[in-house]
Amino acid sequence: MKWVTELGADFVLDYHNSLEQEISKTGAPKPDYAFDLRDNVKIAEIVKLLNPFGKVALTWPLSDDAGIDWQDCWTKRKSIMYELMFTRAMHGIQLEKQARALADVAKLIDQGRVKHTLTKVLPWDNVQEAHNLQESGKVVGKIALSIDPARSKMKTQKKTSTCWSFLS
Repeated sequence: MKWVTELGADFVLDYHNSLEQEISKTGAPKPDYAFDLRDNVKIAEIVKLLNPFGKVALTWPLSDDAGIDWQDCWTKRKSIMYELMFTRAMHGIQLEKQARALADVAKLIDQGRVKHTLTKVLPWDNVQEAHNLQESGKVVGKIALSIDPARSKMKTQKKTSTCWSFLS
């Protein structure tokens, strides 16, 4: 929990418990906004907790059986939207905006104004170890895999470049 508050969270909720009970423990009001970085296992509960006109952003596609009360969403004008950082690159549109956004975030990280969630870096040869760690469900933060440019078939701008692959 300390790690999350150091990243700037006002309240920390235990995802393993009822979110409504967790929110009531904090004394905080129900949210106007939510950002679900998980696999949507709590999405129906999150949407139910949103205030009227509330918005939730997802990083995973919804399943057909997500259990969302669509009538409640409609009558309270709740919004569900998706965020996928690779949309522009995948579709070859507005690539300059993507480059600018990544440069801006890198600058904010360098300035210490935005904190990244990288907690472990493993060499590409340890991809199985990284996968096992992720599957354990006990990883805090993100794991990155580094690729030695000398051994990689990928083209890099400089011989000292490092290529990162992030596992979520």
